[in-house]
Amino acid sequence: GSICIAKLPPFSVVRLTDFYARYPSRLVINGAEYSGNILENQTFVLWSHIAWDGLDGHFQICMEAPPLCPDGFELTPVPVEECPAGAEVLSNCEEAEPGELCEGNGQCGTRTDINN
Repeated sequence: GSICIAKLPPFSVVRLTDFYARYPSRLVINGAEYSGNILENQTFVLWSHIAWDGLDGHFQICMEAPPLCPDGFELTPVPVEECPAGAEVLSNCEEAEPGELCEGNGQCGTRTDINN
């Protein structure tokens, strides 16, 4: 088969806009393997790379724009090891200063599914 690996920055948000893979061809996202056509219009937060392994199929991936607060600064998730201990209380992302860590609980378009 043919193998293609895409490495994007951690926590990139991608949307699969078109997908088909006839078994044994497969698309691998965050270590999970997919075949068939079950993924169209699915959104993923990347923790790992994206890989295509096969000859029979196709896919199209679009990167989602990072969330922005009204001040125009991008909000970027950080790796778990850079997060403070659980007892530390962080500002919400609407009140944080530029460069300051904040708790992404849905403010300013932050994602609640990555616990960041």
